[in-house]
Amino acid sequence: MLWFLLVSACSYRTPIEYRTVVAGAENPLTTVKLETIDGRESDMALSDAREIGRLRGLFGNAFPLLEAGPQSVRNVTHDATADALRLARVGVYDRSPRTLVATLRKFWIDGYMGYKATVTVQCDLRDEQGNVLWTSVITGEGGGVNWAGPGTFVRATFQRALDVYVQKAGGQFSSPEFQRNVF
Repeated sequence: MLWFLLVSACSYRTPIEYRTVVAGAENPLTTVKLETIDGRESDMALSDAREIGRLRGLFGNAFPLLEAGPQSVRNVTHDATADALRLARVGVYDRSPRTLVATLRKFWIDGYMGYKATVTVQCDLRDEQGNVLWTSVITGEGGGVNWAGPGTFVRATFQRALDVYVQKAGGQFSSPEFQRNVF
């Protein structure tokens, strides 16, 4: 409890990690080049581009949560999107004629005792000339409770949101519309 009092007027930094959820996926039938863009909405992060949410002190006072560590949110989004593609039997290959542009729109956590993390990605499948062949906005959300301190629950809550994103995106990438355009 004293920890929250000490940092309630400061910011907190936490590494964001992603653990793959697509173990044992079948071999890909085709490939895409995967380009990931950090296009987070500017109204979410008010003061720092590394801001990924708000934590609350004992009295509900908010302070910024900043990403820290070796995996940036762009890299985490790239890895999760690659997993979702694997669910649809689509591999990632830099010389593929089709490009999936995954633009991160939201990567945010907020709450008080219970928190919700949201990951929203706009996915555009493009041909060699850059024409959009298919598009979808996919959101994953996950909840968590701050029992063990911010470092633990933030990573676990974002992992839940990323797991939901991967499952939803894998379904979208398996859709007839996507599959028709990816081959």
